[in-house]
Amino acid sequence: MKKYFTAKSDLIFQQALCLEKDKDILSWFIGKCFNQKVTDLKIETPVLPIGKVVEKSKTVDLLVTFDKRKVNLEVNSCHYKYLNDRNFSYISDVYSSLFKRGQGLRNRNEVIQLNFTWGLPKKFENIDYFEYEVYDKKHKVKYIDNLKIIV
Repeated sequence: MKKYFTAKSDLIFQQALCLEKDKDILSWFIGKCFNQKVTDLKIETPVLPIGKVVEKSKTVDLLVTFDKRKVNLEVNSCHYKYLNDRNFSYISDVYSSLFKRGQGLRNRNEVIQLNFTWGLPKKFENIDYFEYEVYDKKHKVKYIDNLKIIV
């Protein structure tokens, strides 16, 4: 019997899609996620900077930029209690890293986290995807208009 590997593993995902030499495949894949052709994809270092010695190191699965978008893609082989907290800490760091001294306080880039998660609870099995944004629930007013998390 042949052994098959899936992209549920970070290592397999990164070796299959995230290498500079195979950037055309990754551009096609990201383009399918956003329903557009991606021609200016740049793969960035997946290691996020740490501010203090006591902070946990943060290495994301994939970090790319294109069309004034910064996209963090996370591959999650299962869903567990603190997964959302961990992934939110990653996208928060990515978002805050775009604010640079001398460039003003407004970040003009769209920041998106794509979470490919296996094993979501049964009550969500018939839902294609979830899209989260930061907004006021009562008045339906966005607090930040350029941050999105898609699961």
